[in-house]
Parts: sequence; structure tokens; C-alpha cells
Amino acid sequence: MKKQIVSAALSILLFCNFTAQAEIYRWVDEQTGAVVYSDQPGKNAKPVKIRGSSHYDSGAIAQSQVPKEEKTPPLYSSLTIITPTNNSTVRDNTGNVPVSLGLSPTLQKGHSVVLNFDGADIPLPSTRFIIKDVDRGAHKLIARVVGKDGKVLISSKVSQFHMKRHSVLFNKAK
Repeated sequence: MKKQIVSAALSILLFCNFTAQAEIYRWVDEQTGAVVYSDQPGKNAKPVKIRGSSHYDSGAIAQSQVPKEEKTPPLYSSLTIITPTNNSTVRDNTGNVPVSLGLSPTLQKGHSVVLNFDGADIPLPSTRFIIKDVDRGAHKLIARVVGKDGKVLISSKVSQFHMKRHSVLFNKAK
């Protein structure tokens, strides 16, 4: 029963057209001499007739005037760091880390690959190379393809690896 009453009330509200129009009054304040406008009548208040609301029509813009945005398809669909894999351990006493990138489609003319290694950008000659003399510890890589204008066209996800190098401190005395 309650549901029927609530739905009937909602139906009535939906079909009713409510227009709120309050009367506006104008009078002069006897103490300050200021002109007062209000929706509540004051002493010696007179109703004010309000003309229709003002609006501004900016006019229609012809479709020929609207610049069309050219949507160019992305030049590259993917860029991944294949090796070293994320959270992997590289064991090399010389500190060499082979890096291999997967780029689809292949690198286009005029574009270059930049590797961010621990915050420093290194321009690369290709998608396969070796970083030399890497210290022990955790390191982060991010690969980017950069256009002629220096704009980044695509970036890889961050890949972290851990470098393990043998140390004389690990030799056990016999």
C-alpha cells in the first residue's frame, strides 16, 4: 500500500510543471535612505514588474568554421623491456647487463630509442644493447621512443632488476 502511494505521488510530481515566480518588492529604508529590493514586502513597499529574463544567443557556428581534429593512429602499439625481466637478478662479475626491447612496429625513420637507467637518459643505437659496468644493487629501466621533435611517442612500463657481482668479501677463509 505504501509503495502505491509513493509511486502515485512521484507520478503526480513528474507530470506537474512547477514554475516558481516570486513577487519582488522595492522600498526606501527610512533609517539609511538606501533602496531595498526583497521578496518580502517592507514598509511602503511597491511591487516591481520584472520583464522577461535576459539571454544571449551567440549564434550558430557553421561546420566549415569548426576546425577538424585529425586523429592520427598511434605510431607504435607496444614497447616492452624483454630483458632483463622485471624483478630479475643479473649475475655478471664484469657488470654487463644485456638489454633487449620489444617494439611494435619496428623503429621508424627519424625516431630514436632512449633508455632511462636509474634516472639518467641514454640514447640507444638499436633495441638490443649492453649497459656496461653496472654497480651492485637494484636498478630501474624505462624505455621510450622519441620523435624528431623530442616528443615521447611511447613509453614502456618501469622494469627493475638486481645486479649481483662477486666480491672478495664473500670468499671464506679456510
